[in-house]
Amino acid sequence: SGDFKKNITGSIQFKNIYFRYSKDQKFILNNFNLVIKPRQKIAILGQSGSGKSTICKLLLQFYKPEKGKILIDGSPIENYESDFLRQNITYVNQKTQLFNKNVMSNIQFGNDSSDQQVKDLINKYQLDIFNNLSHDVYSEAGVEGANLSLGMQKIVIILRGILRPGKIILFDEPLAGLDSKTRKNVIRLIKDTCQDKTVIIVTHDQEIIPYVDKVIK
Repeated sequence: SGDFKKNITGSIQFKNIYFRYSKDQKFILNNFNLVIKPRQKIAILGQSGSGKSTICKLLLQFYKPEKGKILIDGSPIENYESDFLRQNITYVNQKTQLFNKNVMSNIQFGNDSSDQQVKDLINKYQLDIFNNLSHDVYSEAGVEGANLSLGMQKIVIILRGILRPGKIILFDEPLAGLDSKTRKNVIRLIKDTCQDKTVIIVTHDQEIIPYVDKVIK
């Protein structure tokens, strides 16, 4: 029912999960178990292609496990409306869409942040990567972000996700393609702004480890 639990605390459990992309492949997740408490910060370490992002995709119901249960706040995820899940679970990944509008509008897409809030975050975390554009954050991003460097696209997508209200936030390789100064600032940004959220970071970057409660390899 659509009314099922207006608010979630953000606890997640993967219980005896078996998953493979097709019947003739071996299981990527083979009796996989994981308990994540509300507001816990988890890093899932592994090279890309090792099935680590699959955990996020199962949580978002892009795929269903062959066996096992995924629970949010103790209830199987299939009990939740998919719209409700999308409001509560933010997925920050490489393939998030950018629109042919200015950078500011792209950051504000799907959240109700003001221009000032966005600028404050950019200043506080020294994400001054947009200074190189002719009109800073009011420069046009271009079709699918074509006017922006990959680093700029990344920062837009991370800020957009962080400003969304959902209780659970998933980051897929948030540091990939960023220079070392920006990487440090992004780690700080995630650490400070996601304190009240359950955070799952899929990454092969060791430098995130000091900032999380639990590492899954």
